[in-house]
Amino acid sequence: MSYFTLLYATLIWRIKEGALPATSAIPKWQTAIAHITHGLLLLATLAMPLSGFIMSYAGGRAISFFEFELLSAPEKTPWLADAGSFVHHSSVLIIVVILALHIAAALKHQFVDKDGMLCRMLGKS
Repeated sequence: MSYFTLLYATLIWRIKEGALPATSAIPKWQTAIAHITHGLLLLATLAMPLSGFIMSYAGGRAISFFEFELLSAPEKTPWLADAGSFVHHSSVLIIVVILALHIAAALKHQFVDKDGMLCRMLGKS
């Protein structure tokens, strides 16, 4: 549940505040890739827990929060459990790849472009 709270807070903040404006003249293709990367990262971080929930529930498991049973165990729905499993496991790979791309881009901005983007990402400027 705390994951969802953090995720929704991030989504609301991103929608309210928008993306940070570029500090230097960044080519349009880099701006487009940055927007796509951020969108996919947010989508994958939303899809992973939701698909895990679907995978578990469709697999016939009850949904509990600590000791409180939120949803009792339903009958199994194998096709839905398989679909949830596919999305859940695929989103892990997507998050890892996009995170690596994000880190590489941040390091490029810091050490090649020297445009202070990493400091802005860390809230230092």
